[in-house]
Amino acid sequence: MSLNWKALAPHRPLDPGEAGYVVSPSGFAERIARLVTTGTSTVLVGGPVGVGKSTELARITALLQGPRAACLVQLDRHENIRRLTADQLLLRLAGQLVEYAIESLRLNVSSSLAEPLLASGVLSPRIAPAIAPGFLAFQSSPEALVNAALEEVTRRSRQGRVTLLIDGLEKMPESTQAHEILAALGGLDESVDLVIVVPWFVAFGSSEDAIRPGALFAPVPAPPVEGPEGRTGRQFLADVLTTRLGLPREVLGAAEKQRLRRRVGTCGPGEPWSSKPRDGAAVCRGHSCN
Repeated sequence: MSLNWKALAPHRPLDPGEAGYVVSPSGFAERIARLVTTGTSTVLVGGPVGVGKSTELARITALLQGPRAACLVQLDRHENIRRLTADQLLLRLAGQLVEYAIESLRLNVSSSLAEPLLASGVLSPRIAPAIAPGFLAFQSSPEALVNAALEEVTRRSRQGRVTLLIDGLEKMPESTQAHEILAALGGLDESVDLVIVVPWFVAFGSSEDAIRPGALFAPVPAPPVEGPEGRTGRQFLADVLTTRLGLPREVLGAAEKQRLRRRVGTCGPGEPWSSKPRDGAAVCRGHSCN
């Protein structure tokens, strides 16, 4: 049987509903979604590489779809984060909001808002047929466009409140340009909830209030795998392995039994070595074995 080991490659997060996706047992996404719906307007998500930040953000988005107009913006899938500017960030947010409004919320979006975004390359051409004719032209500055997009979704969506979930900025190096990006995010209307995966210098440096004062920092926990309390974490990792490789779960169970058999030692099924050898010979319960 040929296994697709590339399915286990790092930096390839899966979204809820995708083949191979396994829900983390940490409960992190559920806690953050609960905080947002009960009034926490700004959450900064952090954690080491590979801990599951992107996967958790996608899960939070799915959980918020009922009470919020929750728009996931995966910046690093569209932009070179090291070259990202504040203006390009705002344009990308506006483009993703309009796509979300049309494709997920089934809202009609005026061409006067969508056309500048199409021209800027931040709105997919596949959206063009769904754009309604418009007469009022919005100012085409990035700030004006993102504010117009936020206002449209807030006013016309059933939920009446927008949550932006922004992924990819953890790859941003500390620089003047980076601080301009953080300031641009902080300039968004406070009626918009923000859940943002942030770089290390925001989480641990002097920039913790750069986006919004009093923002909550929430590190994504790695599931414990040691000892009795790590049983759930071990099962989670086993499920990730078997699901992504397309293996039946019984495979790991059989492998674990084989490992224990070698570790304990057996002469036959159900006959473990005695822990007290007699006369230098290994002893099984009931008889000696050489």
